Amino acid sequence: VKALDAVIGQDCHALQPGMVLTLAPQYPLVALGGVVLKATATSAQQVLPTPLINVAPTQQTGVDCSGGCTLVVQVAPSVKINLVVQTALPVRVGSWVWAQATLARMSVSGFDNYPYADSNASLNGMSLRACDLQIDNIHDNNSLSCDQLMPNTIDDDGGAWLFGVVSPGGLNHWRYNLHLPTGTQVLLWLTADNNGNLSYHKGNPLYRYDPNAHVYVPA
Repeated sequence: VKALDAVIGQDCHALQPGMVLTLAPQYPLVALGGVVLKATATSAQQVLPTPLINVAPTQQTGVDCSGGCTLVVQVAPSVKINLVVQTALPVRVGSWVWAQATLARMSVSGFDNYPYADSNASLNGMSLRACDLQIDNIHDNNSLSCDQLMPNTIDDDGGAWLFGVVSPGGLNHWRYNLHLPTGTQVLLWLTADNNGNLSYHKGNPLYRYDPNAHVYVPA
């Protein structure tokens, strides 16, 4: 309750039916693209005992992330993130990764599933879990959809809020047809279909960041 008090700026004990509250987006997503600087498997590959077989040397195709990997991804000149992925696609250092991912939530003692992101946390160095993953020019159709990342409220809410930047290395990849200047920071609502796929539709809520007022305003 104290954590929620801090977020909404009101005493939750005084809430009454009919009161209008402004809440931060729950389990918000971020859309990003960047270059893989390092790929580390989260579980060691299992070695199966087999008879000795001579195999001709083959070129290493990339890190096996089928059991999960943590990728160090540079998304801006001074911003690197740790992107947690699970994919059958080979991942190479130097690969370009596109993904939507869950922002890290605020850590609240005794509230493991606290549903709000830490507004004071820096994206640089943050660990994010990826969904809707594409590596280089191949989209992983078998990767987790964003509504499969737990915990979340996407199924209940019928969609999800998404943070992003209008740029060739950002939201332009998803072709949302936003008609905003390059470099604009935006917060927009993605609608979920019956298969859990998220997409932006004309008329969905769309906000741009006002750097002078430090708030998101209608775009």
